[in-house]
This record gives sequence, structure tokens and C-alpha cells, in this order.
Amino acid sequence: MSRHYSTTILAFLVLTVILLTFPSKVRSEQTADPVIVAQVGSGVIGAVKNNPEELADDEFSEGMWGDTEHQEESFASDPWQGYNRAMFEFNDYLYFNIMKPVTKGYMWVVPLRPRTWTNNFFQHILYPVRLTSCLLQGKFYTAGAETSKFVANTFFGMGGLGNVAGDAQSTMPLYLGNEDMGQTFGVWGVPKGPYFVLPFLGPSTVRDAVGLGIDTFVLNPFWWFGIPWYYSASAGAYNQINKLSFHIGEYESLKEGSIDPYLALRDAYLSYRAKQIRDSKIDPNKPKPQLTTNPDATP
Repeated sequence: MSRHYSTTILAFLVLTVILLTFPSKVRSEQTADPVIVAQVGSGVIGAVKNNPEELADDEFSEGMWGDTEHQEESFASDPWQGYNRAMFEFNDYLYFNIMKPVTKGYMWVVPLRPRTWTNNFFQHILYPVRLTSCLLQGKFYTAGAETSKFVANTFFGMGGLGNVAGDAQSTMPLYLGNEDMGQTFGVWGVPKGPYFVLPFLGPSTVRDAVGLGIDTFVLNPFWWFGIPWYYSASAGAYNQINKLSFHIGEYESLKEGSIDPYLALRDAYLSYRAKQIRDSKIDPNKPKPQLTTNPDATP
């Protein structure tokens, strides 16, 4: 019996040492997804907050080169604004009075590295969502890269707890970690429909809400094996709490810096989703048009 305990303790120590060698930095690609935690906007707010110059460049290029399709994607169709504002207030209350206090307590109890392992694991098991979306968009190289990463992290990352791929860049400019069915529908040309605020989940559109339903109930492995719905829902809620722990303060920054937080969050979400769809359609190897100065032009 003592030998059995010794073997178990040794295995635990070896596992601990291995896990402690894995990268603890959470990659922005992995947390910047359209799944919204209450009102925080997760990667949506992070993308707008951390990359304002990039978004400004995109807007400038749209006006210069006439990217009307992207402009239409960013346009806010909001016929249900009365309902949306009421739901915005509900989610805002939920965030400040429940989600944020719970998450801050969770951050106090659970250090960064275990939270990173959790983030890696949930990102890992959502591989079917990303793979299906890549294949349906015809992004076969990206699907292959996602598969290689999944296999590597399964066998060498302790089932996905570690991200052995880290920040390594592929030889091709691939977009990893943010594909979903809502984005796939956008690439196919399906109209986004009216803006729609979901209870508990936050900003969306009719197209993204349908895509989220497919991602959650069809492609998410948590729903494949007859697991009771309340276990799957609890795992999803825990994933969102863990994910929110990397984004505390971002929603507050957007809210404090805007005259109308509802409009700011709506426009941030629509701009971010439009950029995702635009990135999926652009050939990354195709050179962008460059401005040239005419020396004969009159100043």
C-alpha cells in the first residue's frame, strides 16, 4: 500500500514539474473571441482597446479603397434598441454586482498559472468549433495548423493544459484561435441581421446568435457524450469566469471613456466582428495598395 502511495505522489510531482515548465502567458488570439462574458466583451473590448491604431488604419483603408462590404458589416442595424438597452442595463448590473466580485475572488484564490492552464484546456477542447469553421470557409492550411496544434497539445501538453506551441509563428500568415460559425456565415455573405443583446452573454447579432447556438450545442464536445446539461452549463460558466479574470477592467475603461456606453459597446462589437470577417476574406499574401505621391501635384 505504501508503495502505491509513493508511486502516486511521484507521478503527481512529475506532472507538477512538467506543468510548471509550460508557458504561462495567455495568447491574445486565444482569449479574443466573440463569446461575451456578461458585459465585459472579452476579446472584443480587448481588441478595440489594445489596437486603436490598427482599427484606425482599417477604417482609413476602407474609405480609401471603397470596402463597402466591410462598411455594411460595421453598420449598426438596431431596430430593437428599446429591448437591447434594457438588456444592456441588466447585463451591466449582473457584471458589477455578481460577475466582477466573483471573478476577483476567484483571482485571489487561483494564481495566474493555473488559470492559464484552464484557459488552455477550454481553448483546446473547442478545436472542433475552429476546425469546422476553417473547413467551411475553405481555409485548409489554417485547419491543418489547428490540427497540428491540437495533436501537439494533446500528447505533449498533458491533454491541452499546456500550450506547447506557445507563440511560435507558422511559415504562413494564418489566423488561429478565433474561428466560429457566426464568422463563417459572414464569410459566406449571410447578412448579420439586427443587433441583438443576449441576456447574460452580451452583444451579438441575429447571425452571430445562430452561429453561437451551433458552436455551443452542436460542435462543443461538452454536449456530445450525454453529459447532463447542468454539468455542461456549469463548465461553460466556469470557463467564462476564468476567461473574465484576464479582462477585468476593460469594460470599465470603455464605459468610463464613452458618452453612451451602450452605443460604444455596440459599435466596438460590430467593428471587431467586421474586421474578423474581412481578415478571413483577404489573401494575406496579396500586397495591399500603397499610396503614391505625385511630384507634379499642386500642394
